Amino acid sequence: MYLLYALILINFIFVSTNQDSFSNYDEVGLSILIPPRSKECFYQRVLDQKHKYVEFSYQVISGGDLDVDVKINGPHGEEIVSDVKQSDGTHKIDVLSEKRGYGDYSICIDNSFSYQTSKLVYVEVYLLDHEGRYGEMNKLSNNAFSSMNDKISNFDITSQNIKEKLNIIQQDQQHLRIVEARDRSLMEANFERINLWSMLATTVMVITSIIQVFTVRALFNSGGIVAKVFEFLDR
Repeated sequence: MYLLYALILINFIFVSTNQDSFSNYDEVGLSILIPPRSKECFYQRVLDQKHKYVEFSYQVISGGDLDVDVKINGPHGEEIVSDVKQSDGTHKIDVLSEKRGYGDYSICIDNSFSYQTSKLVYVEVYLLDHEGRYGEMNKLSNNAFSSMNDKISNFDITSQNIKEKLNIIQQDQQHLRIVEARDRSLMEANFERINLWSMLATTVMVITSIIQVFTVRALFNSGGIVAKVFEFLDR
């Protein structure tokens, strides 16, 4: 279990504040430890007009029943997403749709319904352009198209396609690592639970066997308390 937490903290950014900002990065991935009876809210700023979509995904890695409440509000406070007791989810928000627009989007992960268990949640946020792309590839294509008047060489086009596919592969690998970490945490919790109940069952069986042995021995002792009780009942 401790190895799981250490692995996640090494690979991702750890956040423990009540309110924080994802800044202006096109891609953000971090893991958040949410204490019981608490809620963590973060803000993603979308100001660049090249961005058309905000893609948000989350996954509960460990803790309790692996569920949290998630709410996403737009720049004007309107509620866009409301997930209740979900273990994972992905939402793609159109920034240019009605009643939304550019500004700060709030993302709140709520664990207030849990009284004892903390939840470890992995969160990813992507800012996508009109073609659903993100990252340095997005900046490269916009600059190249504007500076060269749509006369980009085949090498540039090929390199951008490779970058796009590598981004997709990286995202899929990140998701698989999180799924593996969550499955490992679940297996370790089940292993500990099985060991606990096995020890309890074994203890009960040993105590029952001891009581049976003393009871049988007492029956053959005519002067014993157990023998006298049975003699009294046979009258």
